[in-house]
Amino acid sequence: MQCTRQRMKLSHALLVAALALGACATQPRSPSATAESAWVELFDGHTLDGWTTVGGRYDGHATWTVEDGAITGREGPGRAGGLLYTRELYTDFEFECQVALEWPFDSGVFLRMAPEGRGAQVTLDYRPDGEIAALYSDGYLQHNPTAIEHLARSGWNHLRVRCEGSEMHVQAWLNGANVLDFQLPAGSQGFAPTGRIGIQVHGDSQSPPGTKVQYRALRVRRLGR
Repeated sequence: MQCTRQRMKLSHALLVAALALGACATQPRSPSATAESAWVELFDGHTLDGWTTVGGRYDGHATWTVEDGAITGREGPGRAGGLLYTRELYTDFEFECQVALEWPFDSGVFLRMAPEGRGAQVTLDYRPDGEIAALYSDGYLQHNPTAIEHLARSGWNHLRVRCEGSEMHVQAWLNGANVLDFQLPAGSQGFAPTGRIGIQVHGDSQSPPGTKVQYRALRVRRLGR
């Protein structure tokens, strides 16, 4: 009799476990439970392999070189600006880099850059009246008058940007501080659903000749929806 009771208890426990596993398998994932792929390095430290100056809405003739193990951007001939883009396209992703800005200089990280449709820029405008970690897309989507407090005025800064959703949700962290969190309103029109990641030299910025921005340790990982 005791063995029979033990077998009944064991069968009941197995049934409960099986039901629980079935419920988990059919339970819809929450929006925040996105799959994350492994980090992929975007810069080999020596060349601009994997990068291009064409393929978005802001192609230009800025000067891009590799100096001291970093991608280095300066204004080009005639004070020309422009973007350096990844050759790969990204939809939902997380991007990290280290960035060093000379004063005064205007740069930024661009998201979902495509020939058609709008992307967005996390600004790195280190000039008088410029803004750090504002969000811009043919006009400001969100101003940011305080993020400059987290910027190292000389040396390297760590920037992490997360972009996801059909109505783009952009978050940014500067040296560990969450400095930007913006969600496009539902039904927003005209934005590209996917595109390249870009880094910028803003032309005609009135910066002294030779002033530069540098990027290193650039990497990305895709996020699943």
